[in-house]
Amino acid sequence: MIYEKLHQDIKAIKCSSNIDDAIYNHVISQIDFFEKNKFLSKLISEYKKYLISIKISAILKSSSSSFTKSNLQIFTSDKQLATPNRTSAIIDTAIHLGFLISKPSINDRRHNILSATEKFYKIKDEQIDRNKKILNLMFSNIKFDSTTKSASISENYLDIYFRTSLLYRPKSALYVFLKREAGYPILLKILQATRHCSHHNKVISLPFSHLSRSFGVSRAHVQKMLQAADDAKLIRLQTTGGKEIEVLPRLEKLSKNMIILSLAIIKGAIDQAQTQSLSNDIETETAMMPSLLAVPSSDSASIPVR
Repeated sequence: MIYEKLHQDIKAIKCSSNIDDAIYNHVISQIDFFEKNKFLSKLISEYKKYLISIKISAILKSSSSSFTKSNLQIFTSDKQLATPNRTSAIIDTAIHLGFLISKPSINDRRHNILSATEKFYKIKDEQIDRNKKILNLMFSNIKFDSTTKSASISENYLDIYFRTSLLYRPKSALYVFLKREAGYPILLKILQATRHCSHHNKVISLPFSHLSRSFGVSRAHVQKMLQAADDAKLIRLQTTGGKEIEVLPRLEKLSKNMIILSLAIIKGAIDQAQTQSLSNDIETETAMMPSLLAVPSSDSASIPVR
């Protein structure tokens, strides 16, 4: 059922008259997010780290707002997302940046219990608000309330992210960006510049030195990444230093599909959270009906018998 709904949502997004505006708004929103939250670049600037951060959010929701490193290490190893040591390093970064706090476990002193900080939930809510504006360009019936805000992507939709998404698979040409530090925001900057390009061949200017300063990586790191993108026939480096970069149709097509899939997964997850919330409300109201309809015993004597 979930895959069928996802397929329907993808089709609806592709057929939307506002699809180009929605994709552009998504790109701008994510760039703005990175620029306003520069401290996040080390944590989620690579897509595997972003996927792991989503999993952390789901764990926190389903386990009384706490978990251990081993909970996440087992998951990332099973999904072949990251080694236990790398997962540990990502968690340490999250703690250092103030998104998680670590305290010794009362039951087992060998482990520390991890829990989220207010900063973590603030960032999470901000992302939901951003997605709301984008999805509302295409779906006027998308609903967001306090219950939806507190929800995280369900395990079923997480599974779609990890098993079927082209976002992180090595076989995808986009992997030349997504596997590298700051690769995700740099890809977004290329897409942003392409939108404003008036040239027929879509030649943009993104100097390596500018990208290096913007995202806290070395110039050599940026050069190596964009040379790999050139080799993968995503771009064509026309001059040295990134002063003239031709963006090829393949990059635009793959990026568009990536964003459409992301938006469809987000929509499906929110729809499911909303449906679950409605179902819970109905169950609560149904359970309360007998007591609401019953006549209080203290009042029964005052009711005249006809």
